[in-house]
Amino acid sequence: MLKYIIVRLLHTIPVLIGVTFLTFLLLSFAPSDPVTMKYLNMGVSGDAEVMEAEREELGLNDPLLVRYGRWVANALRGDFGESVSYNHPVAEEMARRLPRTIKLAVCALAITVVFSIPLGILSAVYKNKLADYIIRFLSFVGVSMPSFWLGMLLIYFFAIKLNLLPSISGNNVIGLILPSITLSVWMTATYIRRLRANILEEINKDYVTGLLSKGIPQWKVNLKHVLPNALLSIITMFGMSIGGVLGGATIVETVFSYQGVGKMAADAVTARDYNLIQGYVVWMALIFVGVNLAVDILYRVLDPRLRLGGE
Repeated sequence: MLKYIIVRLLHTIPVLIGVTFLTFLLLSFAPSDPVTMKYLNMGVSGDAEVMEAEREELGLNDPLLVRYGRWVANALRGDFGESVSYNHPVAEEMARRLPRTIKLAVCALAITVVFSIPLGILSAVYKNKLADYIIRFLSFVGVSMPSFWLGMLLIYFFAIKLNLLPSISGNNVIGLILPSITLSVWMTATYIRRLRANILEEINKDYVTGLLSKGIPQWKVNLKHVLPNALLSIITMFGMSIGGVLGGATIVETVFSYQGVGKMAADAVTARDYNLIQGYVVWMALIFVGVNLAVDILYRVLDPRLRLGGE
């Protein structure tokens, strides 16, 4: 297991290099640069010589490989550069935003787990009955609704019409309700559909028939064997969900003006804040690599067939 973990960690090095270099390459094709965007946001037209001097100071006129190599050398020391949008280090801005995104992620994932597992089991147990039809219909609606549309719909009803919740999310529990629900609806609907399919697939397998033939009650077979096996593939989905929400649900955070990592990334793209974009890309890459590794290790712990040294 230790050897497997070390090999997987070594594999993250080319992944991080590839992702960050590709981002650098794409940003080099942008029609403007951070200096130009800074003056445009200020509503003034900067002097050409002053702007050129700023570009030289920031190293924007250097060749791509030189800029990338300098950034990598600094990043290895924990220095991701200065944000031209906020005029302070990228690491500080990321550290300020991360706790908010983590709170949103925890709330959204908690809602997802609380609703998806019971409803997925209920839908499978009452297959092709009224409860199953209702749950499947609601899950289909949940999967079909775009997050930005659902978010605006919730704002319209609960913030504007009913005046129960704020339309702009602050750093409090009340402000987390609408974005958490918006973020969790699609995940909940997806989990319900996958869990129902997994349970129905497991129920039809030979080992279930064998256990039932021994006189073991159906509920005990479902609880001790069918459900744990059905939840195995859900682990992968849950891992990807963790990566997505910790990376910052950009659309949801933008709709609710929630000052998390996703909103920061959207603002950084608009402002051509190269250093901030690179910091966000590194964060996203580390999150997904770490989550994938954790999911693989958990799989090998829960499923003996996937452990090292065996098939």
